[in-house]
Amino acid sequence: MKKIVLLTFICVFASQAHAGLWESIGNWFSGDDEKPVEASEQSAASSTDSVVEQGLQLLPFLVQQLGVTEGQASGGLGSLLQVATSLLSEKEGKSLLSAIPDAAALLGAAPAVQPKEGDESALSGVLKVAGEHSETAKMAAQLTSQFDTLGMGADMIPKFTRATESYLGKTDNADAASLLSKALSSFM
Repeated sequence: MKKIVLLTFICVFASQAHAGLWESIGNWFSGDDEKPVEASEQSAASSTDSVVEQGLQLLPFLVQQLGVTEGQASGGLGSLLQVATSLLSEKEGKSLLSAIPDAAALLGAAPAVQPKEGDESALSGVLKVAGEHSETAKMAAQLTSQFDTLGMGADMIPKFTRATESYLGKTDNADAASLLSKALSSFM
């Protein structure tokens, strides 16, 4: 848990690290050490609050943009995150998940893939056969099955992806949006 918190902290503040570098260096030599610490603590608290607020707004954003229920939004986003992290490198996957608050809960909201005999759509059947030969096709079959379980068609996959990328871009998480796009571009 401490590693996740540390990784999240580093990712959140990496973009802001250069902003006060020269001021901090100047303060080291002036002997005024206490004020920068207080300012950085206040900055850390406000940035963390902002990230939490952004995360709390993601699901309502998806509900509003896509016309889905909250359960479909959390399950669909969790499914996208599962597939994206499996297609990205471990480092990229962790970076993506750290940009989305409560990602663990979203991953848990993704429905389990359970094949049903005789209850496959034509697309699911084709993707299942292709999945035997390609990891991307296997992930496409998984994602299609998960969206079917949530009561949504495969046409919602690119809509979810674009809406999530848009949200991440608007909340200063362009790197995470880029990683999501990289992982799921073959499903668009």
